[in-house]
Amino acid sequence: MDVNIGERLKKVRLEKGYTLKDVSAKSGYSKALISRIENGNVSPSINSLLKIASALEVKPHDLFLPARDAEPTVVRRAERKKAKIGGGKVEVEFLTEQTDEKKIEPLLITVEKGASTGSELGGDRGEIWAMQLKGRMELTLAEKKHVLEEGDCAYFNAAVPHGFRNVGKGNATAFCVITPVRV
Repeated sequence: MDVNIGERLKKVRLEKGYTLKDVSAKSGYSKALISRIENGNVSPSINSLLKIASALEVKPHDLFLPARDAEPTVVRRAERKKAKIGGGKVEVEFLTEQTDEKKIEPLLITVEKGASTGSELGGDRGEIWAMQLKGRMELTLAEKKHVLEEGDCAYFNAAVPHGFRNVGKGNATAFCVITPVRV
């Protein structure tokens, strides 16, 4: 199931009574950019999505999944929530339903050939673990680059500037676990 992130951002902003000016001041992004994201004219980067969610005082995850009670859940493949970022060339699949008590966020991230998540990630508290499931991706941590082959794993502090870039011949997919929940 695809999610229109722009519509969700606008809905949350209006529910909280924030103006574009309010969100702009808190996030550091222009009113014009936020409006273009809300109207679906621009796909937000992961970094901009995190900053806008912070400005709205919500977990980014809240923008994708409906709130649920803290009970065991099963998410069927066809029912996973998905979001396109990075100009539509990166797909993030949420592998769990939302609960307030959730401590980890497991994700599948698929990056088209030659595309990347962007290099502006980082500055967040917490940890990230990733396993390369398909294809090859270059993981940049700070300024050091690591090529991940199928089956390779990486573990790092989320505060370290990082990004994934597909350097393979087709789509590349990684399984990531982020803690604490913020996506």
